[in-house]
Amino acid sequence: MIHLTHPESDMPMRSDVNRHLCDHWLSLKPDGGLPEWRSFSPADVRKLLPHLIVVECLPDPLRFRFRLIGTFVTGIAGRDATGRMLDEDLYGDRLEAMTWHYRRCAESAEPLATLGTVHFVDRDWMVAEHVFLPFAPPGGPVNIIMAGLDTLDGSAWLSGYSHEIEPVLDWRA
Repeated sequence: MIHLTHPESDMPMRSDVNRHLCDHWLSLKPDGGLPEWRSFSPADVRKLLPHLIVVECLPDPLRFRFRLIGTFVTGIAGRDATGRMLDEDLYGDRLEAMTWHYRRCAESAEPLATLGTVHFVDRDWMVAEHVFLPFAPPGGPVNIIMAGLDTLDGSAWLSGYSHEIEPVLDWRA
């Protein structure tokens, strides 16, 4: 089983894709709550769609299912897992590394941004920035997480970090 540590950092997100996605999520967010999934329109972020991952949160116990995976992401992964559960059949010993982000976002009901490597088999040399954005019905638990994945050129972004360390970025900066 692959276990990563996720130290908090003050590093900002560097990806324009993820910044635009985060800004759009903030424009949908009502005061004092989370945006509802029905408020999201793909037409509003058409150019970002290839980078999107939409995950459904299933309760008791908390599990996740891919509802949509953009073409940029499926190209990197080498497969389209739309409709599949995030489970050991799909990710094997990388399952915890894949679900930690979704679990934290769902349980905290707050956005999360990270910098690390891609967790797909044979792709862990690629530096990637992720942002995870929660959606929920009024007063309800997080039921959808929309994530953005963008790759960054070169490993200089991870200077001082190992593959076992994935810093949490300041998504507001």
